[in-house]
Amino acid sequence: ARLRYVEASIADATPTPCTTLVSVHACGDLSDLVLKLAAEARSPVAVVPCCHRGLASARAFAARLNAAVEGTSGVEGTGGSGPSPICPSAAMDVARLELLRRAGFRVHARTIPREITPKNRVIVGAAAAATARDEDDEHDASPGWRSVADTIPASPWKWHVVGT
Repeated sequence: ARLRYVEASIADATPTPCTTLVSVHACGDLSDLVLKLAAEARSPVAVVPCCHRGLASARAFAARLNAAVEGTSGVEGTGGSGPSPICPSAAMDVARLELLRRAGFRVHARTIPREITPKNRVIVGAAAAATARDEDDEHDASPGWRSVADTIPASPWKWHVVGT
């Protein structure tokens, strides 16, 4: 297998399904652009978003998500005391995961140690094979973070629509 590392402007990117797009500290709308390019090209992708913008809309969305999960128990990482509130930037990243999932990607939410960076969420996605769907993906839209797929509208933020 051949591997070629290219560091370039996103404006020069011409990804294919064999291209893996990786973006670290993709500030603001850059995260959305990388995810959109990946979805259009069916390219595997890993993005570490940062500098979340548009948090006024995200605050309202986070409130909706928090209301949807209010009173649930057994959420991973809460120590059994019930879910902790979803912050606006996390809500934005959950929406990004869901938009990739709706574009036919298998998605995962990961984190890297906070000692490396406080902006430690990682959005990982790969185009799902048409015939091989993992049963868990149908029931848990965003493995690793709380699944809130049923509460996410088709387009939480117009500029985050993948594939348009």
